[in-house]
Amino acid sequence: MKKKFALLFIFLFCTNLFSQFITTSTSMTVPQMVQNVLLSSNGIPSCGGTISNLTWKAGPNATSTNGIGTFTNTNPNFPMTSGMILSTGDVANAPGPNTSPQDFGIDAWTGDTQLLNYMIAQGLNVTIYRNAAILEFDFVPLTNIMNFDFVFASKEYGTYQCDFSDAFAFFLNNVTTGSAVENLALIPGTTIPISVTTIRNTIYGPTGTGSCLSQNVGFFGAYYGAPNTATAPINFNGRTTKMSANKIVVAGQTYHIKFVIADRLDTRYDSAVFLGNFTTGEFISGTGAYSGLGDLSNATNQAVCNAPTTIQAGPNPIANATYSWTLNNSPTPIPGATQQTYTVTQPGTYSVLMTLPNGCQLTDAIVVDFLPAIGANAAGDLTACSGNTFNLNSKKPIILGTLNSSNHPIRFFTSLNNAENFSGALTNAQAAAFPGVAGQTIWARLDDESNGNGCFTIQFFTLNFTPAITPTFTQM
Repeated sequence: MKKKFALLFIFLFCTNLFSQFITTSTSMTVPQMVQNVLLSSNGIPSCGGTISNLTWKAGPNATSTNGIGTFTNTNPNFPMTSGMILSTGDVANAPGPNTSPQDFGIDAWTGDTQLLNYMIAQGLNVTIYRNAAILEFDFVPLTNIMNFDFVFASKEYGTYQCDFSDAFAFFLNNVTTGSAVENLALIPGTTIPISVTTIRNTIYGPTGTGSCLSQNVGFFGAYYGAPNTATAPINFNGRTTKMSANKIVVAGQTYHIKFVIADRLDTRYDSAVFLGNFTTGEFISGTGAYSGLGDLSNATNQAVCNAPTTIQAGPNPIANATYSWTLNNSPTPIPGATQQTYTVTQPGTYSVLMTLPNGCQLTDAIVVDFLPAIGANAAGDLTACSGNTFNLNSKKPIILGTLNSSNHPIRFFTSLNNAENFSGALTNAQAAAFPGVAGQTIWARLDDESNGNGCFTIQFFTLNFTPAITPTFTQM
């Protein structure tokens, strides 16, 4: 009896868990939603950056329909836990079950010309959009990557998924540089915008003469039509998988982003986009020869050739930010490692916790592996008779030692900076008869071309002259 009771309890618990509906709210103003939800996570400010010039369109004037709100969720059958929602209808009707219509728009609630022109240019069959929910603002990113998760859902899925391309876009452009506008709401790995007609599964659509083929079915997440209507977490017939919009940006420059969603042609069968926390992604990278690389490991064939090397948290220091570096997931910070950059002297996994002035925190990690040192020998000084030139090439066999000369070429330079940057190498003829001066330093760069990893080592030596011999004569 106890076992039956336990099984019944587990069944009821799981049934209740998977039948929970999302909740929505419009209790905050749109600026409050952006600041407290889109740019925050669990009460902690995100690091999406500072924003300005916030504008929005949430529905027709003088009606109760509100197309912008917030949502929370505990149902594992819906892949996002909280965020903002933009709907072509009323967000109050977005929670499940999927048992009531979503026809809350009216003709007076207009569409969006930018979205219409963009979708027409992409070849979608659309002549007009209505009921556009729009949220847009300028922002200045604090690091070099911005990203946010999203889910697209629509009542059009199922019956009308073949030709009613309710759609949305995330339009982004760099205001500082005046870059062209691009849409971040694309099917991954393509230039195809996301809509009902570009992501669909034919098994849930109409049959017979009104049927159509599946499109990008791997990104169709769930169908909440019959027999799933009663337990659907949202009041939409279908949704995409959780997707991410990512963009490499330039910290400190101003960008403009516009979130827009609209109904195609009519005001019925509403759609919505659920937006997650607007934040940043990976930001630790190498410097110098490893600039922009977020992984310096053997696994990616990007291990460090010439230790030590410097890594950085973001492209530039952020005023009044604090940094704390750790090694190999240790709970104890590296003593003194409190700057934006850190010089790595041993391999391992390096993490940084960056706390920005607004209280938000970013953390990231980078794997750093060191390749074995190239087994080159010290060159030793080079001496020539007074008044003669120096044959720098005579040092090559000494530096090479047992290394193979065919894949370990040596070039000579007159400065360390040139040797490191492979600039201004002496020709073979110049090296054979170099008119050096006493005390001059020559840098010899040996490149390892045996495995294509780009490693090199630099040796140096000093030029000297033997004193001139003054003959003496003895009278016999």
